[in-house]
Amino acid sequence: MNDVYSHLWKLPRSIDSRGGFRPAIDLYRREDPPALIAVAELPGVDPGDVEIAVADGRLLIAGHRRRYAAGQRVLQLEIEHGEFRAEVELPEDVDASSAAAQFDRGLLTIALPVAQRAVLRRTVTITMTRSS
Repeated sequence: MNDVYSHLWKLPRSIDSRGGFRPAIDLYRREDPPALIAVAELPGVDPGDVEIAVADGRLLIAGHRRRYAAGQRVLQLEIEHGEFRAEVELPEDVDASSAAAQFDRGLLTIALPVAQRAVLRRTVTITMTRSS
């Protein structure tokens, strides 16, 4: 009986009704200097295929993970690929124009300084740098 249902545990951890997937994201608060730190799992994603923005009190991470088996006959397919999108509600106002993002070993880390004063809500695109 366990064999009959064991395949159910192998379903993707998140299925989006529009297709694609949602990467896992952790959100932390750093005290000195005050900042919100978001860490997203994006192994196998080219940093050039990722867009990061802050709008209306939410962090948006979107992009595309390419399938590496192009032109080959697939025997097993477990790695989620295609479009991805994740939104995280930010618990505090941030200064998105001073944000920084780094991509290292498949983890995207975004540092969003906590705003010292109320800021106007607007969309800001954040540029990522690749660490060595």
